[in-house]
Amino acid sequence: MVGVIESGSTVVVEGAGAPRRGEIWGFTNDAGVIVVHRVREVDGDHVTGRGSGNPVDDPPVPLAQAIGRVTTVVAPDGSVKGFGTLDRLGSAAAFRLRRVARTVRRRVWSSGRR
Repeated sequence: MVGVIESGSTVVVEGAGAPRRGEIWGFTNDAGVIVVHRVREVDGDHVTGRGSGNPVDDPPVPLAQAIGRVTTVVAPDGSVKGFGTLDRLGSAAAFRLRRVARTVRRRVWSSGRR
C-alpha cells in the first residue's frame, strides 16, 4: 500500500478533541520522535495507529502522546493537500454530485428510448 503522505512532506497538525478512527494524527513515540499515522483504534486512554505503508498496527500509545490531527500536507514538490473537515466534506459532496448526475443521465437516456 502506498502512503497518503509522501516521505519528506511537511504536515500541519492542529489540536483537536479526541482522535477518531480513520483520522490522520501526529503522536510522539517513547523516544520523543513525532510520528504521523492513521488512527486505527481508540481504546480508553490509548490510541493505536498504523502508517499507510505498514502491514501491522503500531503498539498503542497513551492519549497524552497525541499531538493533534493533520489538516494540511505540503509535499516536497510544493503541492498542498488538505485533510480538514471542509476538504473531507468537499470530497464527499463531489462524490454525491457525480453519482446524482450519473443517475439523472441514465433516467433521461432510458426515457428517450421508449
